[in-house]
Amino acid sequence: MILDMDTKTFKTLFRSALSSQGFTGKGGTWHRDSAETILVINLQTSQFATQFYVNIAWWLKVLGTDTRPKEMDCHIRIRLTELLFNERQLIEQLFNLEDASISNVHRSRRINLLVFDRIVPHILSLQTVQSLKLAFEEDMFKNAAVTLEARKILAN
Repeated sequence: MILDMDTKTFKTLFRSALSSQGFTGKGGTWHRDSAETILVINLQTSQFATQFYVNIAWWLKVLGTDTRPKEMDCHIRIRLTELLFNERQLIEQLFNLEDASISNVHRSRRINLLVFDRIVPHILSLQTVQSLKLAFEEDMFKNAAVTLEARKILAN
């Protein structure tokens, strides 16, 4: 099967979109620092197919001093398809490079729109402990991994 977009091109596209929004990173992980949190976005590759998953995480500065935390060490962690569950099908299709029904141009445009119009605005609205508390109260993180320390802060 000839893939419409290769892995390297996909990663470059995703990196460019995030970099233009103030994220810095290397490899498959990007960070954006704010006063109370560090936002972490990690691009995970499937072991079984040419499919990618986007993991989003928040490091709460009141709980630690790490300046470049790994996604798996963050206090709140969630997969993009859980955070934007109404767009799960679109996200899964765009991030599945084996789906040859989408052209390179269309996939590139849709990913850029997704990053600029949905992902970044959504997570940037969750940069403070107060905004994360509200999201926690509204069950936005019901399918997220939230550490016990973070739960104590978010529940108060």
